[in-house]
Amino acid sequence: MLKICSEVGRMGPELRRRRQREMVADSIPEDRMIEMISKDSDIQYTVESFNQENIVYVVKINEDGKIASCSCSYFKFNSAVCKYMYLLKRHINVEVEVLSRMETLLSQAHIPVLADTSVNNDISDSISSQDVEHSTLKRNIRLELDSFRHLKRSINAINDHDILDNVYKKLKEIRQIIDSADNSRRIGTQRSLNN
Repeated sequence: MLKICSEVGRMGPELRRRRQREMVADSIPEDRMIEMISKDSDIQYTVESFNQENIVYVVKINEDGKIASCSCSYFKFNSAVCKYMYLLKRHINVEVEVLSRMETLLSQAHIPVLADTSVNNDISDSISSQDVEHSTLKRNIRLELDSFRHLKRSINAINDHDILDNVYKKLKEIRQIIDSADNSRRIGTQRSLNN
């Protein structure tokens, strides 16, 4: 006997939010959608941000041929299919994989990157491209650091000693780099105040 799943009655909150994200993706005109999406490889696409210029997100397809992850903050924080994944689904007509929270958090999704600005060089003269890159890097680092609080629960599920040891060492190394840079900045500020 076939099991038929139908969504009858009121939508639950998650289903409503999922449908809203899908409707946002559906509202993009066909010609604009084609401009927004570029194929990097058979398993990776780049999708422009819906509302931020020069920001692109990496959407990946898994070995089963389903859309599996996105580098946008919504996907990272909520482990739910985002509007960029729905837009790619509409564009290439491929199903979206719904992953468990653990698989999503441990995935290797890339962080948002600046799009090629050589085509659109309308950045004002008062803001250098290096300032824009620094600002973007700082924002991306803050997003990554924010995502660590979501990983706290996932750490309990890891039983491999080598993985835990490696994660611990890398986190300590990151903290040392940030502390060292902060100390250098403080010393520089103190020296300039003394002069």
